[in-house]
Amino acid sequence: MEQSYENIQKRKFTLVAILSMMAKADEAIHDFELNFLRDTAQKMDLQMSDFEKIWRNPESHIQIKPSNEHERMQFFFHALSMMNMDSHASSEEELCAKKIGLTLGLRHDLTEDLIQVFKNDIHSSNDPDAIRKVLLKYVN
Repeated sequence: MEQSYENIQKRKFTLVAILSMMAKADEAIHDFELNFLRDTAQKMDLQMSDFEKIWRNPESHIQIKPSNEHERMQFFFHALSMMNMDSHASSEEELCAKKIGLTLGLRHDLTEDLIQVFKNDIHSSNDPDAIRKVLLKYVN
């Protein structure tokens, strides 16, 4: 099933909003985080004026919940990667990650476990086996 242009735009806005929420969560916004977000918005063909609106109030720009588990997990993994971008996961970022997980419709315990995996691997690329083990706990 092909998605409409409007639906695709809503997904783009939602992803940038989620990433913006995470970048702003600890109130220590680094230039490289903001540059990354701008680059991401540009690569998704969002207008800079749209990016600025999303950045000012990201919570109001979550326009659509991803329609399947795969997409929800992608969005959440992007948010967790943003949490780790500055090599420090603050308690505010953890709280934001929990809120994002809830918004995306993820199980609370899965969200908690994935946050811990990302925090434990904060100075390296995340161990796919550790992530896979967490995910397998929740597969029916």
